[in-house]
Amino acid sequence: MNKIFILIFLILLTIIGVEIGYYFSSTQRAKNVSVATNTPSINKVAVSLPNSLLAKRTKMIQSGILTSSVCTNVMKTEVAGVDFTKGVINGFPYKVKLSIKASPTDETTYYLDENSLQKIKVFSIVNDQTEAGTLTDLKPGDSVTIEEKMDSTKQPGKALIELIITKNAKTS
Repeated sequence: MNKIFILIFLILLTIIGVEIGYYFSSTQRAKNVSVATNTPSINKVAVSLPNSLLAKRTKMIQSGILTSSVCTNVMKTEVAGVDFTKGVINGFPYKVKLSIKASPTDETTYYLDENSLQKIKVFSIVNDQTEAGTLTDLKPGDSVTIEEKMDSTKQPGKALIELIITKNAKTS
């Protein structure tokens, strides 16, 4: 579960960095049109700003100003395995372990506790119709689309808002 939060955090941090870079590059282009000289101080700000934003964001969460930061990730992947054996990882008790392909040679695992299981919806597409299903319908090799909605202001184990897994129709 911690790997998922770290992955989501890194994705959010990358998105913020790209947006900041785009902002400064577009303002730099606008300045270059009206002013003939380059201003190297812009680059220094762009490099140091993400850490500054992260620190401010953390303070905003801690002080209660930032009360929600919802991110939706949509992944088109393949089921690597579903294990219904209860266990504990890093002190976190889970009931189901769902592994998906993160790349052709790597997997990501969801460790799902009772709270998380209540937020999961599973669907299957059969004959162009969407039918409700369960985690037991998922088998290794199944093509799935996962829509994961998380609130990064919440503690791990409480951040999951909704997880929709759609088992895609098999193509011939």
